[in-house]
Amino acid sequence: MLTEEIPASFERFPGHRARLIEASTIFSSRDCVAGLLLGGSFAYGNPDFYSDIDLYIVVRDEHFDVLFAEHVEIANSLGKPISAFIADHNPGGLYDYIVLYDDFVKVDFIYLRSSQLHVMPKWGRFRVLYDPEAVLSTLVSCSRNLQATFQLADPLVLNQKFRGWCWYVFGKLMRGELWEALEGVSFIRERALLPMINAKNGFVDEGYRRLEKKMDDELAHDLQLTVASYDKEAVFSALLNEITLFRDLRNELFLSLNLTVDPTAEESIDQQMRALWARGN
Repeated sequence: MLTEEIPASFERFPGHRARLIEASTIFSSRDCVAGLLLGGSFAYGNPDFYSDIDLYIVVRDEHFDVLFAEHVEIANSLGKPISAFIADHNPGGLYDYIVLYDDFVKVDFIYLRSSQLHVMPKWGRFRVLYDPEAVLSTLVSCSRNLQATFQLADPLVLNQKFRGWCWYVFGKLMRGELWEALEGVSFIRERALLPMINAKNGFVDEGYRRLEKKMDDELAHDLQLTVASYDKEAVFSALLNEITLFRDLRNELFLSLNLTVDPTAEESIDQQMRALWARGN
């Protein structure tokens, strides 16, 4: 039995609402389940037909393995899956079971041990669905006022890696390994530019998700210039634009952190790349 009402965000999506009620009813009837949380757009965003139901199942530690062993059976009891798999894209993803049903309602069944729950900014935006011992309500309440920001683990190390990544991608490009170079440009954008953007602007780290709504027009334009088509000239241009954007972000961020960089090494790499490009094209 649910202890909280289904959020109003489900009213326009009866299929999603019915699936959530069915799933919540099953889990709340199990003594081993300590509570249910709802995350994602249905909890705190502006959901649409394509939004997932992010259902977090909090399981008492001593019963976790037994309940998770039933994850396929439980999911199948709610409808006919046309895609179902255990996710491996997130830390702890071993216990994320992703299911797309034949009515195109997608549910992420995220199983958590009770001991994994600690006050942190993430939980502050969640909705409590089932909370027989009022533990989750306390968790959400205590997490609500925490500021979720992103900080680079080691900016100077990232700066060193960036130089090496750029040279590696340039080498692939000069060898004519265009697909490798394209992948490398995307890798640099994700592993170097996004962390810099998040750290400089105080964004929560969500990868590319909702990035369009976070950035101002100037930053959006600069980031678009790092996207290349399957063309050697386009890839080289995107790589140079990544270098320019990274340095602009870094210089402003490092100034705020009182960090300094000796430009000699990067100037040497930059000059060598441009010289080899001019000679080889």
